[in-house]
Formats: sequence, structure tokens, C-alpha cells
Amino acid sequence: MTENGLMDGTRTEKLFYNDSHLSKFTAMVLECEPYEKKEGCYAVELDRTAFFPEGGGQYADTGKLKDAKVSDVREKNGRILHITDQPFEAGEIVEGEIDWKTRFMKMQQHTGEHIVSGIVHARYGFNNVGFHLGTEDCTMDFDGEISKEALQEIELEANRAVWKNLTIEVSYPSKEELEELLRELRMKTPDEIKRYQKIITNRDAILADAKAKADAMIEEAQVQTTELVSEHEIMQQAYAQANEIVTQATAQAQEILDNATMDANTIRVGAIQYTDDLLANAESIIGHTLDSYTTKYDGLINSLQECYDTVRSNRSELEVPSDDGYYDENGQGDLR
Repeated sequence: MTENGLMDGTRTEKLFYNDSHLSKFTAMVLECEPYEKKEGCYAVELDRTAFFPEGGGQYADTGKLKDAKVSDVREKNGRILHITDQPFEAGEIVEGEIDWKTRFMKMQQHTGEHIVSGIVHARYGFNNVGFHLGTEDCTMDFDGEISKEALQEIELEANRAVWKNLTIEVSYPSKEELEELLRELRMKTPDEIKRYQKIITNRDAILADAKAKADAMIEEAQVQTTELVSEHEIMQQAYAQANEIVTQATAQAQEILDNATMDANTIRVGAIQYTDDLLANAESIIGHTLDSYTTKYDGLINSLQECYDTVRSNRSELEVPSDDGYYDENGQGDLR
């Protein structure tokens, strides 16, 4: 890295390497283009930045550029891209501010990871073969098994280092120092990493074997698919036959129902006709009887009327006695 924080092939000055506590900065926009992985977002490249891009087990900083939200920062092909929700013009001067609370939490976790890894290596000889920073905790992988008792001792020793408030030094090894470190690392490479290196070395043979197995699986799947298709055709034929039987049975049942309905209607019409004949006969008898009794009744009334008229006529012919006559109790006169 050069004195201004630039790495080979990188146009952006990495301010976080010079001052890890820098949270605000001013920069110029070099390029801005739509972000291909998320619609409505933009990839912004600056001439300098305090935003740490994702890498080395530590996820990227977030924050804002002017009023735009920075949701992610990626380093790709020597370019540091700030993923924002607003576009910028090339040459525009912007003010950047990182989310310091989150950044400081990640700095604490990352420093704690180095402290723990150093203690584990010094006491037990195990190497850190991988780690990941989370939002609330940090995971570390070592090439050896650590007991619960040992973990308690490591935790206590790590807290002692924090309490001592030791100075943290950041150094950048030269090319020769880096090569020496790599030689030592290769000598201490755990068996698991060597196994992966062997896999990478035998890449072509492994890929060929995987392709052969995949082809065999595809061929077997095709056979099973053909069998399934045949079974499907049989099921379709059985369904068609069953559907035909159901259709015929439905038609027969409908025919029986129609015949029964027709017979019932015929019986009903006959019963109504028979009842109507009985009622007509009764109506005729009652009518004749009524006519006969009406005639007889009229004769009786006429006879009574004649008697009534005779009585009235006879009575009118009678001479009514004067008032001074006397009559006994039988209506006989008594002359005095």
C-alpha cells in the first residue's frame, strides 16, 4: 500500500487504513452507474472513502452519502463501489458519513477475534482457519478441539488483555516479510486445508467423475420418467373407462326415473278420473232427490195455503155477537 492508502489497481484512497476512527469525510464522485444486482440502486465509485468494503470475514460499513443511503460497499476488480439508493454525477463533491455505532461494534469484535486467536495459538498451538463477524457475535474456527475448561481460561485471559487497554499496532509487511509469513503458513497448513488443496489440484478428474455420476443420475431419472409416463397413461385409460361406466349408469338411472315418473302420472290421472266419476254420480243422485223433495214440498205448501184460505173465508162469514150478550164458559149465550 502506498502512503496515500492506495493499493495497486485501485483508484480510491482507503482512508480507513490510515484512521480507523474516521467517521466523516469529503470525496469526489469518479463514476456512478445502475447497480445490476438490485433495481433502483446505484454503484458509486469515489476518489477516497472511509467506508470499509466487505472482506476478510468482516461485512461492509453502512451510512450515507449526502442524502443517499449507503446499504453496502463492495470491492470488485480493483474498484470500491458504494451501493446507494440515489444517483450522483461524475465530478460531484459529496460528504460521506458511516454508521459509527455499527462500525465500532465490528472493530471491537475484530480486535477481540485477534486477541482470542493469539491466546489460542500461544497456549494450545491451534491456528485460526476462519472467522465471521455477525451483528451481535463473532464465530471462529480452529484446527483443534478446545475443551470447555480451556474456553473459560481463554475468556478470562482475553478479558485481562482488554482491561490492560493494550496499544493496537497496524503494520504492513514488506514483500520479503510477506513471503516469509506465507512459507510459515504453508508449513502449518492443517490437514483439512491440504485436503482442499488436493481437491483443487485434481480439479479436472473430480469434475469428470462428477459429470459421469450426473449423467448416470440423469439417465436413471429418464428411465423413471418413462415408467411414470406409462403409469400415467394407464391411469388415464382406467379413468376414461370408469367415467364411461359412470355415464352409462347415470343414463340408465335417469331412464328408470323417467319411466317411474310417467307411470306415476298415469296412475294419478286414472285415480283423479275415477274420483271424478264417483262425485258426478253422487251429484246426480243428490240433484234428483232435491228436485223430488222440492216438488213434494211445493204441493204441501199449496194444500196448506188452500186450507188457510178456506178458514179465513169461513170465519169472515160468521156473525159476531153484540157486547151485551152473555156467554158461559163454553161460549154459549145466556139470555137474562
